[in-house]
Amino acid sequence: MNPRNRKPSNTIRFKANMLLAAIVLAPQLQAAENTDNPKQNELSLEEVVVTAQKQSQNVQDTPVSVNAISGDTFAEMAGFSLDEVDKLTAGVDISGDSFNIDFKIRGTGTNLDAGTSPRVTVYKDGAFVNQQRALFLSQYDLERFELLRGPQGTLYGKASPAGALVIHTKDPSMNSYDGYIKQSVFSRDGFNSQFGASIPLVTDKLALRVAGTFDKNSNSDITNKPSGDEQINRTTGGRLTAKWYASDDLDARVSYNYTNSKSDYYQVSDQGGQDPKKRLATADYESPTLEIRDEHVVAEMNYALGDTMTITGVTMYQELTTERRFDSDATTDQPTLLDPRIISTTQDVDSDIGKVWNSELRFHNTVGDHWDWISGLYYSRSIAVTDVTAETAFSRPLAPVGALSFPGGVFSANDTLTLRAKNQSEDFGVFHHSGIEINERDKVTVGLRYSDVSTNARNQFAGVTTIDVPAPFQPFFGTTPRSGEAIPLAFEKREYSEFTGTLKFQRTFNDDNMAYISWDRGWRNASATVDTEGFVPPEYILHDDESSNNFELGFKGDFWDRRARYNVAMYQQNYQNFQVQADGILVDSNGNGALDPADRKFNAIVNADKVLIRGAEVEMTALVMSSWTAFVSLSYNDTKFDKYDNAPCNSGDPLSPGQSFNTCDFTGQRISDTPNWSAVMSSDYSIGFDNFGAELYFRILAKYEGAREYRSTGLKVNGDTVVDIFTGFRDYQGRWDVNLWVKNLGDKAAVRGVDVNTVGKTTYEVNNPLTVGLSGTYNWGVE
Repeated sequence: MNPRNRKPSNTIRFKANMLLAAIVLAPQLQAAENTDNPKQNELSLEEVVVTAQKQSQNVQDTPVSVNAISGDTFAEMAGFSLDEVDKLTAGVDISGDSFNIDFKIRGTGTNLDAGTSPRVTVYKDGAFVNQQRALFLSQYDLERFELLRGPQGTLYGKASPAGALVIHTKDPSMNSYDGYIKQSVFSRDGFNSQFGASIPLVTDKLALRVAGTFDKNSNSDITNKPSGDEQINRTTGGRLTAKWYASDDLDARVSYNYTNSKSDYYQVSDQGGQDPKKRLATADYESPTLEIRDEHVVAEMNYALGDTMTITGVTMYQELTTERRFDSDATTDQPTLLDPRIISTTQDVDSDIGKVWNSELRFHNTVGDHWDWISGLYYSRSIAVTDVTAETAFSRPLAPVGALSFPGGVFSANDTLTLRAKNQSEDFGVFHHSGIEINERDKVTVGLRYSDVSTNARNQFAGVTTIDVPAPFQPFFGTTPRSGEAIPLAFEKREYSEFTGTLKFQRTFNDDNMAYISWDRGWRNASATVDTEGFVPPEYILHDDESSNNFELGFKGDFWDRRARYNVAMYQQNYQNFQVQADGILVDSNGNGALDPADRKFNAIVNADKVLIRGAEVEMTALVMSSWTAFVSLSYNDTKFDKYDNAPCNSGDPLSPGQSFNTCDFTGQRISDTPNWSAVMSSDYSIGFDNFGAELYFRILAKYEGAREYRSTGLKVNGDTVVDIFTGFRDYQGRWDVNLWVKNLGDKAAVRGVDVNTVGKTTYEVNNPLTVGLSGTYNWGVE
């Protein structure tokens, strides 16, 4: 993404179908410009600087497919939470609720509730974020986002196969008292407050920045049908940042971040045949809630050792707690004599993820004018303790005992399960990254990383099943206790290691155009599936780590006297042992040799032998005139199973002797819930009023996503386009801004995610409905 010409803090875009017309009409439009405003006299796109390769570079000179989204652009688009980033560029999809976030780039991602390391890693102020959940709750006082597409196998703390998101928060101003306050109100009693302020303590040496936010909303518009309650979310966040220039050679930055969120936890269901698009939940839990508390500190130090060497150390410490109490089957069913299936399940989950820290030490050296290199070490350690209490009410058929028989043959029962999971992990990495200029036009980049990951997962459980039978039969059916390890002790401790890296060649054709070709290797370690009931097939308790190789050809450049900019990337990525979440797989749990409604379902992570991803991405920005900028982003992504002939499935076929579940051949089929096509089109146009020193502006932002299918349920979702519009009045100098906005203008309701639990119930994530809001911002200390 690219900033506006008008001021570096803005990014402005336009609909694709208006772009060509705008270029054709540019001479006439330019003649009508108001030249009284000095901001309207420059007609070239400004340079965008990123740190995708851990050094400051023009984004157009970086041989990586990267999107830079300024924090001001995010704020001006009424962005309050991280999931709204996906509306600003194609080929990115963020779905899920505040607990089960699924972040995808180029068609693949990882649900944060899946118990595996993420395919898309997130970094904040240079540090890897081990626990991402709180980041999706609120974002404020930002400098920029950098979205890196494809494997990141060298320079970033955790080798990732799909991509990375790098979040940069604002630095304190070193010599001026400046800041802002922003207030937004919107539909369904929505309320969002944000502020940021810099306090120089020693001019040009030491400064502080204080920032915070409070948000209350019912954006999801979910209503619990039995009680009539609406889902309400409340989030409070704060940040204190200190920047210190101790000398010409030494500087340091430390930030403390706090987030607390408490929300109702209703899940949209299709119980009774109701349409998920109506956003109705059917929970019978008295007060389902989700509370997340996150605290983390990020510290960075830079020391210049001579003229060519810089030593950088970055450390992050994090503590996160989660309390979730909810109706895990999302139904209001009650036991009946005619239905022997599990009826109602509730869960209390308390997770304490403390003592999570990681640290990186790297050396950056420049040798002459033609070689620069970065070498470093990385280490991380985490400990997570999670307590789960699940209560299930169900009915059970009782077989005769000896000569005894029971009228109806079905009795109600209750099962209580407690689980304590203690998961520890340690990551160690060593890496080297070199950029070598062969001549004035050509440059080679070489990177190599060795990663070693060890895990220790202890998951002890205990349960008791109580059957409600007449008193004379209690000796036969009173209670059934059980206990054990949800992960077998043989799989408790595991260690994984792998080499990843990159090889890139780039050629600069002239001052405005370049091309690159690259190979990147990504990887992520494996884990074990938690099985507390014994229904997960033994072969799926442990899965293998996955690796991938990505081949990419890219072109970047400026044209039309640098009033237009393009970025094109074409890629093919091959995965081996691709980790797939298999949900709702029916298993012969009662041992009768057939699959029937009385059987249970299991969820597990399994390996697909090979996955093939092919695609292309195109982005273009044009400064049609000084007051009008257009943007279009287009992504085509074809993600298929290249070999997956033993996939667990619900085919409905009869079981063979010794078989407990069905398998299918998914080779050649698309991976579920990933659309082939997506596009973002936007425009920003302004009209100056010199007498008032202000301007009226209009924005439109549209995102299209193609059709997708959820294999776990067979649900097919058609493609749709969601449109947001903005209009406002702002000061030329950026002192104030009043903005009226509408999100989801057409009030489109579309399913964005599907989850099938182990009792066979389906829950849905649906996009937010039409929302109307008004935002006002005041900035002080503006020069």
